[in-house]
Amino acid sequence: MEVSVSAKKNTVSLKPLQSSTASSKMGPAKSDQKSKEKPKGYSTRDTFVDGPKETKKTSSGKDKKLDKLLDAAKGQIGYKEGRNNSNKFTKEMTGKNGQAWCADFVSWAAKEAGLSKPKSSLAQGIADQLEAKGQWKGRHDPKKGDAVTFQWNGNSKKPADHVGIVEKVFEKNGQKYITYISGNSSDSVARRTMPWNDKAIMGYGTMIS
Repeated sequence: MEVSVSAKKNTVSLKPLQSSTASSKMGPAKSDQKSKEKPKGYSTRDTFVDGPKETKKTSSGKDKKLDKLLDAAKGQIGYKEGRNNSNKFTKEMTGKNGQAWCADFVSWAAKEAGLSKPKSSLAQGIADQLEAKGQWKGRHDPKKGDAVTFQWNGNSKKPADHVGIVEKVFEKNGQKYITYISGNSSDSVARRTMPWNDKAIMGYGTMIS
């Protein structure tokens, strides 16, 4: 600040110092702006650069396919066939209008999950294809997403009478159970629960490995 004294009136006036640089007329000094910048290691987008990056939990490809398989099956619960076994699953998978369609339903759900196999119109065909891939487990270790085949007379001899998809495995009162979803069950897509080792169950096969 500049001070000047007037001899005539014995007064003192104060004048602000004029900056010699143009920057003083343009707002805050650059040094002030720099003080507000991000510390080293950060970009202007607030993305952490130098330190460890935050990892996000992502589902594996297997988990995503499993979710798609089960979502497809669950989404059809309550669907009922038309006359003479006519149903949309057989139509889409084979082009035919109607036939026993439990295997067509499993094949359709597998396709919805992005699987090329199993694909068969026979319950035993589903099991045979999984066995050929080394994914048939027999009457052991059921997991959700497994194909499960049935022989209703309980003798476990081929061919299978029915096939479905295991939705979940759980225990109750010390007993292990499965809940499965299948087509052509009382002419509809239905959810059923039974002991995992019921005599009607022929075995389980991993559809998504």
